[in-house]
Amino acid sequence: MPGIVAAAMAVLLAGCVSAPPPSSRVVSADPTTVRERVQMAMRADGLVATVRDDGTIVARSLQVPGDWARCPPVLVGRGGSNESKRMVTVRSRRVSLRVVLTPVGQATTIDVDADFSGAYDNPETAASFDRACRSTGVLEARLLAAAG
Repeated sequence: MPGIVAAAMAVLLAGCVSAPPPSSRVVSADPTTVRERVQMAMRADGLVATVRDDGTIVARSLQVPGDWARCPPVLVGRGGSNESKRMVTVRSRRVSLRVVLTPVGQATTIDVDADFSGAYDNPETAASFDRACRSTGVLEARLLAAAG
């Protein structure tokens, strides 16, 4: 019986793990055209982008839509001998974004690296803290589609 329970738990947990969202593709356009398209899409999504000297596009936002990242509830408490604990949900989501464009003949490879975090509040201590969140792939898909 313990083997059956363990197998069932393994299947259940495997269903919770998903593949990372696609974050790269090759488009039939030069890097300048791709860069302009991606920056336009970023502006439409409220992201302010900067192009570095090496052509990398970077952007950051302190408030992104909830469908861009999964930020699970977190168990918080006061710590020490106080056993009081409660679950809190994310207050806001943030993203730090890096887009690398690499020429490949007459095409361009676009690589999107989005790091999400969530801001949480601990009502037990009146402190705020951040935790990493998992991308849903929505932002990456939007930027890859905008590239061409």
